[in-house]
Amino acid sequence: MRVLATLLMLLLVTGCDTKNSQRTEVVQTESGPVQGLMMDGVNAFLGIPYARPPVGELRWMPPKLPYNWSNVLPATEVPPHCYQSTFGITRGQEDCLYLNVWTPGLRPGKRLPVMVWIHGGGYTVGHSYESTPGQHLAKRGDVVVVSMNYRLGALGFLAHPELSKESSYKGSGNYGMLDQIHALKWIQRNIAMFGGDRNNITIIGESAGGMSVCNLMVSPLSARRFHKAIIQSGPCFTPYPPLDFMERQGLAMEEALGCSDSEDVTLCMRSKGPDDILDAMPPDPGLAFGEESDYWMPTIDGSILKEQPAKSFAEGRFEKVPVINGNNANEGEIIVMFSHEYRFAALDAEDYPARLNYLVRSDDKVPLVLERYPLENYEDPGAALSAAFGDHTFVCQEKFTSDAIARHAPVYSYYFTYPEADFILPEMRELGAFHSAELQFLFNEPMAWFESEFSGEELTLSHNIMDYWSQFALTGNPNGKVDHPWPTYNENRQRLQIDLALGHTDAAESDEICNFWHGLMNQEFIE
Repeated sequence: MRVLATLLMLLLVTGCDTKNSQRTEVVQTESGPVQGLMMDGVNAFLGIPYARPPVGELRWMPPKLPYNWSNVLPATEVPPHCYQSTFGITRGQEDCLYLNVWTPGLRPGKRLPVMVWIHGGGYTVGHSYESTPGQHLAKRGDVVVVSMNYRLGALGFLAHPELSKESSYKGSGNYGMLDQIHALKWIQRNIAMFGGDRNNITIIGESAGGMSVCNLMVSPLSARRFHKAIIQSGPCFTPYPPLDFMERQGLAMEEALGCSDSEDVTLCMRSKGPDDILDAMPPDPGLAFGEESDYWMPTIDGSILKEQPAKSFAEGRFEKVPVINGNNANEGEIIVMFSHEYRFAALDAEDYPARLNYLVRSDDKVPLVLERYPLENYEDPGAALSAAFGDHTFVCQEKFTSDAIARHAPVYSYYFTYPEADFILPEMRELGAFHSAELQFLFNEPMAWFESEFSGEELTLSHNIMDYWSQFALTGNPNGKVDHPWPTYNENRQRLQIDLALGHTDAAESDEICNFWHGLMNQEFIE
């Protein structure tokens, strides 16, 4: 474990060399002047505060505008992580609500499209810059790229009856989601000063970031704050817990922090350090497979999220903008590896049914899944779980989301299948086109120890993805830069297959398996 922890720290502690970098011009934001640095010929502004530090009495409160400043603020350092723990490694701080801006030119002849990146990490980990710096995409795509931190885990999604009473919204929780909306408002007000077009904003995210894109598409609070959306491996039909469940979880936090006998419970809870919060109810060590009963994610509060996103999409209550939506061929393998091999507990055949039970939440349904994904058809139980998890959580949820959105807005669906993408940590399973593998090509940032840039066919793959995505940000249609056509999903449910050679797949190929899962999937959250 000590070797693994060292490798993770080397991976997770990222930054950029700013000592000898040329500085940009000074840009005046609504809160004060900022000056960035040049990265690969692109103006980069790192660590701009978009909200006040959510500490003290502002913990578990909606974000507020940052304090103004008069002196030039150096925007040259990678911002801190929001407080989090990865495999037992704690990092970050509560004062973390910063964003980054990469722009090809501060005074272009015309305003450039804006691409707003929302990182993934299961709503408990992640960072706005880590392995996804925006300078390459900004330069290649001639777009302005913005990324933001948002509050995570219990600090970002804890609900509590007393917090609900004091809230200006209905209910509590969803603070990380409010951060994302607050950042979009900041972008609308300030992005013109960085050369961006406030009337051409594309939100884009992967995994929990992709789910966040879906949340923003259905929330009334983010209406008309963006114009296009890109969902990458976002299981947007996953049901969220109701407010009363999350408030009961908040009461458990209250007790774990020793605040139950306090005259002012919220004052007591806010007086605790972030490490106390994390230690009281840490994130689930099983990652996607639910070994604990604690959930740190958005809640259906009736205000920020009025209903399950799946219902909003199915019934046409969402922001009807052009959408790119897709997933990868081997989504489950890396999740299985993190949950099992990386914890030195490879999945046994005896434990396989329990993992499947987490997907369907029903002892009666497990035999049906065992029949569909029998162990004898796979190399090992982990491969069987990966197949079931990938189909249930990604393949079919992408299909359900695309089918629903396509009834109201243009959809471009993709299937990323390149099997040789690098992973920077030891591969204790055959990963294939793993969950998040496409990101290194979108941001032109190889996930390898001794490879600083792509070459050959992999460079072409990276350019194709960047060109499709940036063209979509410009016009709402990804066609125009890459020779290979990308048909709309609306026409005949064709998907773009993204590999070294581009091709097409038919969504009908997954109809039979997704009909199976549709009959088993839960539409509402099950405790």
